[in-house]
Amino acid sequence: MTDTVTPIPDRKIRWGRAIGAGVIATIVMTIVMMLMKMNLMKSLGTMVVGSNASPALQYAVGGAIHFMIGIIYGVIFAVVVGPVVGWNRALKGIVYGLAIAAIALAAMPVMAGAAKPPMNPCRTKQSSAAMNPCHPQAAMNPCHTAAAANPCNPCGGSGGGTYSGLMSVINHVVYGLTLAFVYGKVR
Repeated sequence: MTDTVTPIPDRKIRWGRAIGAGVIATIVMTIVMMLMKMNLMKSLGTMVVGSNASPALQYAVGGAIHFMIGIIYGVIFAVVVGPVVGWNRALKGIVYGLAIAAIALAAMPVMAGAAKPPMNPCRTKQSSAAMNPCHPQAAMNPCHTAAAANPCNPCGGSGGGTYSGLMSVINHVVYGLTLAFVYGKVR
């Protein structure tokens, strides 16, 4: 009688594939965000360079941050979640997306409380309302879509709260699923 040995999957991390999957998942997430009328790149850029900077600089800085985070999360996925053999890709993507959504939701109040104008788009006490890209008045808010709803404001106020939290969860699950399917299974 011959003993059969079940091969152990190769747990080697595919770094190039992880980076590429992070980029592709970030692009897909960004498209979904745009369809939801969210402008994360401008919001991130405004937090870093301020609202007085040119829109081109705001988008460039915000886009660089957004893609850098997407690539880092792609690599973390490859190291932590990719090697899990007992899960299919959909489960890996959903669990990972929910985990990074929780991180994002926890980070927003910290960012809102720590930054000072003009870096903080969610600060309630500031020297100038013009420095706030999440201000409810259209003239002072580059993200404004309607007086009653501002989908770019993750900090509460108009368009914030449960709705923006749900949008964040949806976007991060889309990112996680895309990442899981692009990265693929361990071979």
